[in-house]
Amino acid sequence: MLLILSGILLALGMIFHPGMAAPDYAATPAWAPVHMLLGFSALFGLAGLAGLFGVMNVNLRFLGKAAFGLALLANVLLTGLMFFVEASILPVLARDAAYQPLASLNGPLMTGALGTAIGITMVIAAAGYLLLAWYLVDSRMISVANGILFIGAPLLVFSPPLSFGFGVIGGLLLGAGIAWLGISIRVGLAHRSLESTLRVQDECLAHLGHA
Repeated sequence: MLLILSGILLALGMIFHPGMAAPDYAATPAWAPVHMLLGFSALFGLAGLAGLFGVMNVNLRFLGKAAFGLALLANVLLTGLMFFVEASILPVLARDAAYQPLASLNGPLMTGALGTAIGITMVIAAAGYLLLAWYLVDSRMISVANGILFIGAPLLVFSPPLSFGFGVIGGLLLGAGIAWLGISIRVGLAHRSLESTLRVQDECLAHLGHA
């Protein structure tokens, strides 16, 4: 359920995300609520992935653990970024004429350490979700179609420099992918696929042991 909510909130947040062309972009009425939605999306995603990791941890290969580690770290960073920076600090700065230049895309915050931290967070998120999708498809946890939707991650996190439209499309694709994963787990499809895969692996190992 948490992953379903995470995906839905991510998609809604990107649908209603205001443009960033104006210098006072963070002062628009929709900015703070939208980033609260995105913050809850990251928080629910963190909890949902942590639960899934707990179920799969014993049988995860190194690549799987790395994928989950990156995805979990990304959601930790995104939760803090969305709640405390995007939804709280930036709107306050943008509404004050004296501090508005600080929050502009070309200002000292976004071109300095904060911008670098945001960029690193986005790279971790894109790498984490892409690697996680590949691993889950490879382990037959999710379908190929579900995995393809995670291609929205790099479109979302690199907007900008990609155009805003790519970010919206990426958010919708990634949100759908996360929600689909949550639905699969909810109805038991993912668990059945995983159990079937592990059973086949155990049978193969047993056969090799008797060979």
